[in-house]
Amino acid sequence: MIPAIFFFSIGMIPAFFIIVLRGNVGTDTAVYLQMVLDILSGMEVDTEYGFVLVVKFFDFLGFNSHFIVNFISGFVVIYSVFIFSSSREKFCVFVMLIFPYFLYDMSMNGIRYGVSFLLAFHAAIAYKNKDIVFTCFLIVLSIAMQMSGILVFVLLLLPSFRKRDVFIITIFISISVTFFY
Repeated sequence: MIPAIFFFSIGMIPAFFIIVLRGNVGTDTAVYLQMVLDILSGMEVDTEYGFVLVVKFFDFLGFNSHFIVNFISGFVVIYSVFIFSSSREKFCVFVMLIFPYFLYDMSMNGIRYGVSFLLAFHAAIAYKNKDIVFTCFLIVLSIAMQMSGILVFVLLLLPSFRKRDVFIITIFISISVTFFY
């Protein structure tokens, strides 16, 4: 029997190519391209530190601004397939809500919030699997990409927080906010 992720991945190929080969389409694409160019030229940019580190990493590898923006956009699609293919419920959320309303926006206009949302969603999955260390790691990464990751994480898990874990996660969120902002 062929795993469902195979069919899900095949179905996402057109969306992946539309997003990655879009050129300068997207209301914020030009803004992100300019932001990346500013970071690469050493200018001070008012954005989250995680995004700056990702851009500098790809600059170290020798890639230009278009590649960096398109790579992050493609990462949003691939990471979405990875996260939302783990169960029928997550797949239904993706098909009914994320794909039609948010995927193109997360990968073409708001790539920082797209990555942050997916990291926060993955952190919520890790928390439900009782992996508190990985949860904290993903929350730190989510906050580093964009602060809104905190809100996504809290809203997803508000009903199921355990008192002991609230303290640990609050400490990691506080340290992350202090370090990245």
